[in-house]
Formats: sequence, C-alpha cells, structure tokens
Amino acid sequence: MREFNAAKAVQAFRQAIKEQSDRTPTYLFSLAAALLASGERDAAMARFREAREQAARLSQAELVAQIDETLRRLEVGGR
Repeated sequence: MREFNAAKAVQAFRQAIKEQSDRTPTYLFSLAAALLASGERDAAMARFREAREQAARLSQAELVAQIDETLRRLEVGGR
C-alpha cells in the first residue's frame, strides 16, 4: 500500500488549478485537504473557502455541502 505524500499532493493540485474548469473547485478542495495534512492549516482554510465560493458559483451543491461540513468540523474541532 502506498503512503500518502502530502507535499506531492499539494504540488499536483497546485498544478491542476492553473487551468480553470468546472473541476477547479474539486481540485481546490483536494489541495486544501493536502495542505491541512501537511500542517498548513491557514492556507488550507483559505483554499477550502475559495473552493466553496467557486463551487457555489458553478451550482455544485453537493460539493458546497461537503465543504461546509468540512469547515464546520474544522472550526469546531480545530482539525
């Protein structure tokens, strides 16, 4: 089984968001999760919020709900 490498994931998702598409909010959400895993909480929170904003603009209700739940857990639990 391969071990998760947060630094490589961050790098890959930063590359993926360079070109805007309807998948960008999902990539931002994944980037935020990778940033959180690598200990960059403030950067992760900013990316979660950016992902939510873009998902809402694109009417991606399921992703918006998932991001809202993630933000709620992070704000209550601290991680």
